Amino acid sequence: DGILVQEGEKIGMQKGLLKGEETAKREIAKALLASGLARDFVAQSTGLNPQDIAKLAEEVESSST
Repeated sequence: DGILVQEGEKIGMQKGLLKGEETAKREIAKALLASGLARDFVAQSTGLNPQDIAKLAEEVESSST
């Protein structure tokens, strides 16, 4: 039982770290977009896909008005 709990905790921590990394990438992308950098550059720099960048760009544009 202890081994299964430890494995579950390990998997949970890995998922949490990945989610945190994704959140950080999205925040960095928003900042780059707000600075006026091109969407393709932001996608390449963060590793996010162009569809995600387009959604984030819309969020940035709507928050700046």
